[in-house]
Amino acid sequence: MTTLSAPETEAEAQRGLPRGRHAVSREVVADSQRSRLIAAMTAVVAEKGYGKTTVVDVVARAGVAKPPATYRASWFQFDNATGDTRPLSETTGTTTSIEAPRGLPTAVDSFIAVDISADAKEHATWRKPIRTYFRLDADGWKLVGLERMPDRRADGATERRASR
Repeated sequence: MTTLSAPETEAEAQRGLPRGRHAVSREVVADSQRSRLIAAMTAVVAEKGYGKTTVVDVVARAGVAKPPATYRASWFQFDNATGDTRPLSETTGTTTSIEAPRGLPTAVDSFIAVDISADAKEHATWRKPIRTYFRLDADGWKLVGLERMPDRRADGATERRASR
């Protein structure tokens, strides 16, 4: 049984592994990444607080993944009864917070859908959006749904991957 422990210092956590092809086993790579993620999570939470810590902050600090260059959001008015959408706006940002556009519905119990994606050279799959659904209540917009967008086949049909 392998015992894992976090590195003693952030500098130790940042050492990481050699880049490119190497003879290091998968288990050693996984142990190294896990240790760096634990140290990074501890450091980021200490700096920003738990509520303001993002996955991007942690993986970038750990050196496991670079943050995306740009975040994108496509905003839609959403009819919860029919599933119909109407485009409202598109916004981009360089941080994990993206400003909502003007012109969102203002009536309580209105719905919007937002497709969120990110541009990162190292992670082409981040360009594929996820769809989030929000409902406006008396206290503001609340997240009420989240789904992975289905893959499109060459014939235009969609296929869903089984959850793991």
